[in-house]
Amino acid sequence: MTRPARSPYRFAALLFLLCLAVPLDAMAADLRVAIGDLAGRGTGRKALIKWQRALKRLGGIRIQSTGDFKKQARAMQAQDIIPQDARALTDVAAVLEVDVVVYGSVVRADQRTWPGSRGDDRVMLVSIYSGKDGRFIAEEVVEVPRGRLTNTVWRKAAVAVEPYLGEASVEAAPEPAMRFDAVPVDPEPRPEVRERTETPEDYAPGAGEFPLIRLHGGLALLSRDFDYTAAAESPLFAEGGIQYASAIVPGLALDLEAYPLSGLLDGAGRGLGLGLRFEKVFLETEQTVTGPDGEQVVTTLETSHSHVLPRLLYRYVFGGGTELVGHLGVGFLGFEIQENPEYNGVSYTYLTIGAGGHIPIGSPMVAVDLRAAVLPYVGVGDTVDELGAEASSFGYRLYGGVASVVGAISLQIGVEYTGISTEITGEGRGGRQGTSSADRYVGARLMGGYRF
Repeated sequence: MTRPARSPYRFAALLFLLCLAVPLDAMAADLRVAIGDLAGRGTGRKALIKWQRALKRLGGIRIQSTGDFKKQARAMQAQDIIPQDARALTDVAAVLEVDVVVYGSVVRADQRTWPGSRGDDRVMLVSIYSGKDGRFIAEEVVEVPRGRLTNTVWRKAAVAVEPYLGEASVEAAPEPAMRFDAVPVDPEPRPEVRERTETPEDYAPGAGEFPLIRLHGGLALLSRDFDYTAAAESPLFAEGGIQYASAIVPGLALDLEAYPLSGLLDGAGRGLGLGLRFEKVFLETEQTVTGPDGEQVVTTLETSHSHVLPRLLYRYVFGGGTELVGHLGVGFLGFEIQENPEYNGVSYTYLTIGAGGHIPIGSPMVAVDLRAAVLPYVGVGDTVDELGAEASSFGYRLYGGVASVVGAISLQIGVEYTGISTEITGEGRGGRQGTSSADRYVGARLMGGYRF
């Protein structure tokens, strides 16, 4: 008996029918991954977003909002015991339908975790947990050279998770019963898994990124005008006082801000910090002296300007990059001229209270900086002799400029005006008697900086 040959098309048709029998959702079901937390120096909202994006590029992954994950943990009173408590982690992941939970922590490197590491090197510890039963799956170590969380680091942190995704997402024993008194947040219907990474809207005001240190340095330009009004009976000033004006002269400026709580607290509390500002300008003053024979001689006097301002800071970050900054500080402002019969300068010690804003212009990369401060107390110390016997002063300060931030690099350009008014009584050096003085400083700063 002759049998017909088997056609290859018949085999292909049978294979096609078999594929149709497999549920489509089982063929291409994405894993649902949540970053439970990301902690350590240099971490924050932007760092979290970069890690989420790197994980999503692995393919077959849907990212669950970290904000929703933490909110659910708080609602179930589990925020302090996960991920160590497997049952608690399972309960939180079950409500959000999360398959895999990962945690990251940036810590100082040591010879054990990274042989040959230097003092500023860091490592990122990546821990992987199963969302099905809360099991700890593995921990990987990712090198962070010089403590810089670059795109390469985030790519390596995502690749470190990839080999364990299958093991962390497998079905385990029956889901444990809820054992918390608190009622989950809307368990029916279950929250939708977000098809995106975090955005500023996912965070409460004040929870934006706070680098641990902001350091700026650069060029300072300064001009000073000083008017001293002498009393009519003052024996030294035939023309009624002193008028001093300097040209615009260059100098150096440094501005340091440190937020030690930025890596320890979430939300508004991380905005408390310390600041130190320093300026130094060197210039010369020319004085014309008329000798006994009527001949005028021009004498050059060494002159310097110095300004030191330590201050307590508070920075509050809103969504979109807008910032509110307040400060309380004690400043030391000195303008000293080489000893001469007419005027040797004055040194101020002052209290300053102020506030300002950092307002983006269309894009977070470019913003307007506006600041204002009052100087409710200004003392002149021993230099009061240059004015009279006693002096009562009050001042204010205004600043306006433009700032640009690109990653960790920032640039600031701005102009600052400081005005100090003084009421004078009594006799000073050489019997001089004054009624009032006005001191005005106009400064421009061009500074570049780095955010650690």
